[in-house]
Order: sequence, then C-alpha cells, then structure tokens
Amino acid sequence: HSFELDLSSQVTFTIAGIQILAWETPGHTIGHCCYYAPDFKILFCGDTLFSMGCGRLFEGSPKEMFASLASIKKLPEDTLICCTHEYTLSNLDFALSLWPLDPNLLNYRNSIQKLRESNKPSLPSELGIELTLNPFLRAETVEEFSRLRQLKDQF
Repeated sequence: HSFELDLSSQVTFTIAGIQILAWETPGHTIGHCCYYAPDFKILFCGDTLFSMGCGRLFEGSPKEMFASLASIKKLPEDTLICCTHEYTLSNLDFALSLWPLDPNLLNYRNSIQKLRESNKPSLPSELGIELTLNPFLRAETVEEFSRLRQLKDQF
C-alpha cells in the first residue's frame, strides 16, 4: 500500500517503530522535504543540506532555502546529517576560497582528505560541525546566503 503525506506543515509518523518528523524544505526543489528521527538524532535531508554546502536552487528561491536551512539549524548539534552526495572536499575548497586562513576549515579539510584517500566516506556529517564551518549555515541573512549561493554556482 502506498500513502501520501501532506507536508504543508510538520507531520510525525512511525515506521517500524521509529518516530519520524517530516517537514517541507523547499529551495533545491519546491517539493523537497527532510525526515528526522529524534530518538536517533538522524536527519535525512536529501539535497537541502550537504556537508559544507547546500543544494543548488533549481526551483526554489534564496528566501525559501534560507528558511529551510534555518529549520535544520534548530535541531540538536549532535544530529547526524545524512545527505545525498559526497561533495565534502569540493565544498570545503569553496569555503576555503572565502576564508583561506581559517584554521578550523584547514584542519577539517585535512581530516576529510585523509578519509577520502583511504576510500572512506566523509558522511554522515554532524550538525555542530556544519553550524561552525558550512558557509551556508553561517550566513546570517537571506542576502548573504544568496550572495554565497551565486558564488558557489560559479565556483
């Protein structure tokens, strides 16, 4: 049996005894959504948020994506971020183009480089790391977010 959820607001449902909170996160696409398992502190965010980045705005606006990212920022900092692509190194290169001397970014890039050289994934990430280092989560205004997104699109 299939079912369709109305994600115009947050909804909670249970699958295999696991409580899931779902909500719309437009920006990458209009119908994008996130799924959060609070008992496990795991977020499945599709292409809304990447490690050190976020999805391109194919259908949504900067204002929508900024609001979507703001909703993710409210989760506990030890939430595991399960995104859909292994873009961490290229996203770190973009962040370092903005802040080339940031020691936290440099150290994190070094640790991720070692993981990838060992053929290990950098994912999942952790929200606390993303809040500190991800340029798009560091943006304080829609205008700043929009400027960063335009720069990344041309990077």
